[in-house]
Amino acid sequence: MNTYQSTRVTFVPKPTKYRTQLKVEPVRSQPHCEDTGTSPSLSSHIHLWTTSMNSFQQPLTSKSMKRLIENKTHRSKEFLLNSSTYFDMVQQTMKNTSKDIRRKNKDKKKKYSKLCHITIIIIVILLILSVIAVALNPVLRWNSTSITVAGLNNAPGVNASQLYTPTDVALDPFNTLYIADFINNRVQKWLIGASSGTTVAGQVNATSSNTTGYLNRPAGIYIDSNDNIFVSDSNNHRIQLWANGALVGTLIAGTGSAGTGNNEFYNPYSIVQDSSTKTLYIGNYNNHRMMSYTSDASLGSVVARGNGLGTNNTQLNNPVGLYFDSFTNSLLIANFMANNIV
Repeated sequence: MNTYQSTRVTFVPKPTKYRTQLKVEPVRSQPHCEDTGTSPSLSSHIHLWTTSMNSFQQPLTSKSMKRLIENKTHRSKEFLLNSSTYFDMVQQTMKNTSKDIRRKNKDKKKKYSKLCHITIIIIVILLILSVIAVALNPVLRWNSTSITVAGLNNAPGVNASQLYTPTDVALDPFNTLYIADFINNRVQKWLIGASSGTTVAGQVNATSSNTTGYLNRPAGIYIDSNDNIFVSDSNNHRIQLWANGALVGTLIAGTGSAGTGNNEFYNPYSIVQDSSTKTLYIGNYNNHRMMSYTSDASLGSVVARGNGLGTNNTQLNNPVGLYFDSFTNSLLIANFMANNIV
């Protein structure tokens, strides 16, 4: 049997990404293969090698397969571990983001809540101010078809349903009218809707006198919050206080005689009170001046003009009407014979 000299031929290509390499390994003398009729050297093992730029892979065997599986398993575990860590990081990031969003929303709600509260408070204040403004500055309209609420039209008299030259009127908190019935020398109380009045100061029969139970030409009245009546008893030159329900009055200003002293009047007309200080302001008609009397004072003070009869800015001429503005602490005076309001 012939034998052949066997040699190793190695083909090495240039390195590329993937190449094949044919490797022929010689085999020692072996019997001639009768089945194939070829030389044993030609039946040498031919291995296909796969190369890359950096490494070569050997032919797969059971050991290499096992190592490959182990390697793949290890890599899978590492991948799963890395994936788990990554997902944990993502989950934590999402939680943190969610917390930030909730916190920001909560802060926004607090901010909007404060703004809502402030807005509501401002609206309430504006509503209150608007109501006060309407109350302080009412818009009055004359009723072209007026209604008589007290007395009889063009029928003076002394009956309870009649008045005789009324000169002043006041209204208490319960919308009850108080009327200075000048010629009848009395003050009448008139309920809204009533057809007759009740005498609350002076005499029912219109009798005049200078005693405490009488009046003589009451020209002005003021009603306080307790329904006490302050009366300018004009022809008696005094100010009388008729307490609620009293049958006689009390002298609180003046002497009962006409005069020009600070404790005297000469036909007092209008009268008002500063409810916060209880100071009385009185229009002294024939003395052409305005007087003020503090609570329980026996002497008054001149608060307007007092420089004799006249029409210049330092004088009054028979003042008859008076209004006290508590917001500006000022007096408005109807200056009768000067034909102006000062």
